[in-house]
Formats: sequence, structure tokens, C-alpha cells
Amino acid sequence: MIEEIREKYDIPSFRLDKEVLEIIDICRSQNIAVTKNMFYRTPLEVKEMIKICKQRGLTITDDLFQTSIGNFKRISTILKRNNIPFTTTALNKTSEEIEELIRLFKSIHTTITDEILKRSMEDIKETIRIINQYKILITNSVFLMSPRDLEDIIQFCMKNHVKIYNNMFTRKKEEVIQIIEICKSNKIEVLESMFERTPQEVEEIIEFGNSNKIAFSNYLFRKTPKEIKNIQEQCNLLGLPPYNTLFQRTSEEIVEIVETYQIELGLLPPEAAFFRTPKEVSDMIKICKINNIHMSELLFYKKPRDIEKTILFIKTYYDKEYLLPQIIIYDTEHIRRIFSYLKGKRCLSIIINNPSIIRLSLEEIIEREIYIKQHNEPFVVGNVFNPIFDLSKRMWEEKKKQKEKKEQEEEHEEKSSISYRK
Repeated sequence: MIEEIREKYDIPSFRLDKEVLEIIDICRSQNIAVTKNMFYRTPLEVKEMIKICKQRGLTITDDLFQTSIGNFKRISTILKRNNIPFTTTALNKTSEEIEELIRLFKSIHTTITDEILKRSMEDIKETIRIINQYKILITNSVFLMSPRDLEDIIQFCMKNHVKIYNNMFTRKKEEVIQIIEICKSNKIEVLESMFERTPQEVEEIIEFGNSNKIAFSNYLFRKTPKEIKNIQEQCNLLGLPPYNTLFQRTSEEIVEIVETYQIELGLLPPEAAFFRTPKEVSDMIKICKINNIHMSELLFYKKPRDIEKTILFIKTYYDKEYLLPQIIIYDTEHIRRIFSYLKGKRCLSIIINNPSIIRLSLEEIIEREIYIKQHNEPFVVGNVFNPIFDLSKRMWEEKKKQKEKKEQEEEHEEKSSISYRK
């Protein structure tokens, strides 16, 4: 019997038969599976290690018994004291190395993970030096590759004026370089989600996108080429244009959204509808029907629960006449500030006919109001707000620049006139 046990667990010859049987008895009494590495420890060590694991809620695995009881105690105590989850990978380091790592990672405000513990101390220190030198955002992904490969990728990106994304470091150096080269040859921007795919997949998606006139976005590259083709085929069957938002959803979700929209409204869903899940689309339609609100594409830029919260706020403190898509897409605090200001000016009801003013912050409204006062223009013209409030932010900035330029020219002319009279 003892020979069979020795053969089964490949027990080292220095372990006595009596010790072998004692270790097996310890495991049976503790309802623990017997493992190979246990027999490299004495029965007393095995018993003590099992006891510590149970006290500290640690999973008992074969790897634990590769180290001495002294090293196991020291490392598990250090990790517990610093609120770091115990992992058997830590046993590959000395207790001094673990303490040094904790100090290092506290200084860079990063948590120690199992992947980090797999790297040598030399590699970890060199990686920290590189990310500090190049001012790279510190995430655990930078420790997934060798320091040399990490620096090569950073330098290649800098040379090619490519933004550095942390998920680049989850791929091999050669794959990162290949993806960037593919983008260069196709004259398209390097996107973060491309590094979720292999170079071959990126190339296939680009070819498919070009041939089907699909715009390249992060959503697109989060899908596999097969998923993209399935979605495209489904869209062709449903008569949907190749919206970018479609690639946020599965082909099954797209069908469900289209069916819901057609059954409830007799229309094909707009592009923004695919920002939302089928349930969210269904909920949004129900909310609009209950509250007699026009079903606008704008609404899908918000979650149904947020829209519902805003509707309740308006119905509670104002009137259902204000339940317009252009208004209810804003949060309650923004609406409260704008409505209170307009109410104070006795022109709140104008917003029903001219709701575009709601997209401006209160500070922006006041800034534009100062401008119209300087030009002796009214806040309200007929049954709408002054056209100044309809200007986009870009057009408003241009108008301000024109005003400043005109004032400078007038000032210059005045100075020239005074100088001439003298």
C-alpha cells in the first residue's frame, strides 16, 4: 500500500513511510486533498500550514507547500498587514523583496497583482523607471511585458506620433507595431480598441469597413470580424443604414430594437437608439407614450431612468407643457437654474416655442444678455428669445472676436483723430 502511495504522489525518498502516513492522516482529518508537494514538508509543517490557511481564510493549494513554513508565515503576515490578497505567486519572492515591492508600489499608487509578482525584481524596477521617464499612466498592464519591449513600444509610438494606450501592453510588441503599420498604410487613425484585436483581425475589419463604407470607431473594433459581418448582413435584411452605433449591440439586440420600434411606432429606429439596450429602447417608448412626449432621437443620449426623473421634476414643480425632448434631456439641477432665471424675467413660457436656450449654462445666458444690453436689444423678440441665444458656442466666440476687433479699430481711429487734431 505504501509503495502505491509513494508512486502516486512521486514522494521523495528522504520522506519516511511513517511521515507519509501521518501527512495523509492530517489531510483526512482536516478534509483536505492530499497533494504532491506536501511530502517535501514535515508532518508538523503541513499541519501548521493548514492551520494558518484556515485561520486566515486562504485557499490551500499544492503551490503553498513549495516553500518553508517560516517563509510562508513571514510573507502571508506581511501581505495581511498591508491588506494585500494572498497569492502563492508571492512565495517565489523573499519576504524582504515583498516588503520592498510594497514600498515601491505605494510610492506610485498602484496595487500589487499576481501578474506583477511573476516578474523579477529587476524587471519591476526597470518598468517603473521607464513609466516615470516617459510619464506613462501607471496601470497593471505595463508590467505584463518585459521592460525592453515596453520601451520599444513607447519609442515607436512617439516616433510615429501615435497616442499611447495602456491596452497596447496586453499584446506582444510585434503585434502593436504591426497594428500601427496597418493603420499607417490605410491612412486611418490608430484607435484604442484596435489592441483588443489581433493584427490580422484589425486588417480584416479595415478591409470590410472600406468596402462597405463603414466609419471606423472604437465600437467597431470591439467586435470580431465575424460579428461585424453578421451585423452588416442583419442590417441589410432590415434596411438599416450602416450606423456606427450598431456595433455597440449584438445582431440579436439590433433585431429586437428594430422590431420594438416598428411595432410601437411603425418606423425604423434612428442611429442614437442603438446607444441603448432593447429594454431601454422599449422603456423609453413607454415613458414617452405615457407622458405624451414626441419620440425624438435626442432622448436616446440619456438613460430612460434619467429621463423619467426629469419628467417627474418638471411635472412636480412646473407644467407638462415643458415636457419637450429638447428640455428633458437635461438634468434637474440645470433645468432648475435656467427655469428659475427665466421665470424671474417673466419669460419662462417662451421656452416652449424656443427651447434651444436650455443648452446654454446660466453663466453663458448672462454673458450673452450683457452683450444684447450693450446693443440695446431685447431679451425676447416677439414670441422667441433674442437670436443671440440660438448661436452655437463657436459662432458666439466668433461674434465676440468680431466685436473686440471692431472696438480696437474704433479705438485706434479715435486715437489717430486726436493725434491729427493736435
